[in-house]
Amino acid sequence: MAIKVTKASNGLYIAQAVPPDLAEEWSTLVPNAADDLVHELFKRGAHQTDIGDAIYEADRDWLKREGERVTNP
Repeated sequence: MAIKVTKASNGLYIAQAVPPDLAEEWSTLVPNAADDLVHELFKRGAHQTDIGDAIYEADRDWLKREGERVTNP
């Protein structure tokens, strides 16, 4: 999988993405909220389905918390 998301804690996630899903390798420096990851990955050219699938693989309940806003520590 070219996008790999790992559930951290408190609704935060870390991510790494490599080509072909992105033009160049990218990863988070600190855990982020799911909506922040979606925004960053989409902005960098990843397809929304691939992003959603990667987050879902890390946390099958993430859509239930989609409206919750978690800020970075």
